Amino acid sequence: MKDEELEKSKDKIVSLIAENKFLDAAEKLIALEYTWNKNIFSEWWRDRTKEEKELADKAYKYEEEYFQDMLLNEDKGQSVCSAEMEDGTWQEVKEYISDYSHILDTWIFKLEEIEDCCGQCVGAKRTITIDPSQTSVGENFNLTLLHELIHAFEFMLPDMQKQYVTLRLFQKLEPLIPSLLDKLNIDIHAESREHTLLFMLKSLDLDLRLNKPPGTIYSHNTENPDLL
Repeated sequence: MKDEELEKSKDKIVSLIAENKFLDAAEKLIALEYTWNKNIFSEWWRDRTKEEKELADKAYKYEEEYFQDMLLNEDKGQSVCSAEMEDGTWQEVKEYISDYSHILDTWIFKLEEIEDCCGQCVGAKRTITIDPSQTSVGENFNLTLLHELIHAFEFMLPDMQKQYVTLRLFQKLEPLIPSLLDKLNIDIHAESREHTLLFMLKSLDLDLRLNKPPGTIYSHNTENPDLL
């Protein structure tokens, strides 16, 4: 989108808001955001480096291997409970949330220097950035990518799906980690709002699947895991 077209779109949105046509303004804003993100993605796809392509390919591989639960693919066909829809009808929750799809092939993966951290996920821009220094740290590079991918899938999940995935992960992990609930309660009070209960559970799930000490994915390094 050219700068001139962008300014016209912005002016139109401001005009609609001034006329109290909020729904029309919201539709214009959503369309503008979609076009903007599509253009940014196309530019990245065209200009990405060989290393960034390899980073994206690794993310797609991890999506298939480790995130089918957050894609709601592991429990297809299972019904958990019913929920009342907006039209007043009741529908099985699993059937409802299976209709939602989200994948990583519209995300941007960058290798750029980041101040004071080794990886970053910006959901609003659908962008994951890994500091190039991580490529020389060996396994920590993969752990950092997995850490940021949890953030990405969290961002894409609507609230009902988040609740469902959180519940399923807790049911899966509770028999495997002694006193899991007590440990999570302690960490929730001690940790910043950057990491949610869903994030902590999914990071522990990946630790177990990769045969790593608890906290490895959470802290994205093998030397000082800091959870549980």
